[in-house]
Amino acid sequence: MKNKIDYIKPANIAFEKMVKMLFKPFDIKKWFVLGFIAWITFFGEGGGFNYSIPSFDDNNNVNYSSSGNEQEIVCEDENASITTVESKQNPADEMKDFIKNIPDEISKKMSSEQSGIIILIGVIVLIAILFGIILGLSFIWLKARFSFIFLDNVIRDDTQISEPWHKFAKLGNSSFKWQAIFSFISICGVLIFLIIMGLSIAALFGPSLPLGIVSLVISSLLFITFIIIFSVMQTFFRDFVTPIMYKNSITAIPAWKEFYIMLKNNKLAFLGYLGALIISKMVVGTVTIIITIATCCIASCIISIPYLGTVLLLPIPVFYRLYSVEFLAQFHENNEIYCKR
Repeated sequence: MKNKIDYIKPANIAFEKMVKMLFKPFDIKKWFVLGFIAWITFFGEGGGFNYSIPSFDDNNNVNYSSSGNEQEIVCEDENASITTVESKQNPADEMKDFIKNIPDEISKKMSSEQSGIIILIGVIVLIAILFGIILGLSFIWLKARFSFIFLDNVIRDDTQISEPWHKFAKLGNSSFKWQAIFSFISICGVLIFLIIMGLSIAALFGPSLPLGIVSLVISSLLFITFIIIFSVMQTFFRDFVTPIMYKNSITAIPAWKEFYIMLKNNKLAFLGYLGALIISKMVVGTVTIIITIATCCIASCIISIPYLGTVLLLPIPVFYRLYSVEFLAQFHENNEIYCKR
């Protein structure tokens, strides 16, 4: 028999534990240490066309020509007439010739010095991309490790870093692998949709206007759906899969399997959790805006300072971390199972 799922009771319990942890008694050192852990944990979270190839003759007259059985148009002066040319060559062959001639056309326009500069710029860009990838992966790894440190400290009402860093190394590394793959798939998906949407927008300016409109609408809807699905998966992983990994000392894939069974049997309950999460964050956002206006944006400027802002807003991440744990505890016979380590 399924337990009756409550949304208010877990919030009340989480709020009481947050108040006890941070205000009874108030310890500034505890705030700064736990704030640092939270800062690392949540860092970074908030159809057809025509073409022509320009070339220049000895008199600097512009000749637009292409290969094949196509007529040539020459502009001798401003009064020269321009004749519309219709290609008799197969479009696929034209595209092949166009691509094949690109290196030759580029080499004609560039000196060796210009080519060297472009190569240098290309190497710098490539190094920058590789550095960005390494830096991004490093942040994902660090956040994955600290997510367990933050969870452990919140549940045990502690401020340890070194002990849980080593204790949950295996779980943190497993979380990192899953999130790295998840991030890669997300980025690839976004790029694919952006390319499709870009092509759809380009089609709006050609003869395929109706097809472009339909393609843009469909791709936009699919893109929004893609973003929602991946956002929900990221929320479920942070709020539920991570605590399951922590509780059972299992890696990401087995934890996902356990959560999936829970989700399959309680779809409406977890859908309600997402709704409660959205409403609560809207309330928090509204309160933040009111405080910002009341303080003439002074509060907003202080909150935006890295690390310090997290310390000042520490009750919020602590509450949400406890809320997800208390909500998840309802699906077990012993509701305190996540709080006894």
